Amino acid sequence: FEQYGAVPAVMTHDELEFLLPTPVSQEKAMDAAVEQYGFCPDVIDQGPEEATVGALADVLRQSTVWYFWWD
Repeated sequence: FEQYGAVPAVMTHDELEFLLPTPVSQEKAMDAAVEQYGFCPDVIDQGPEEATVGALADVLRQSTVWYFWWD
């Protein structure tokens, strides 16, 4: 919240979503993606073949929703 204004929006037994007022800036997207990957590696490690930290950074700079999923 302090860095990006993200607030929890949805929580289930294995998913968590946050809403942001605006997407992450291009300058901060890679740092945010690396941090998210450290917290929730399943989104990339168990995601589609094209899932990478770089692809996550691209999503973060375009979206106001952050999605976390644990298997």
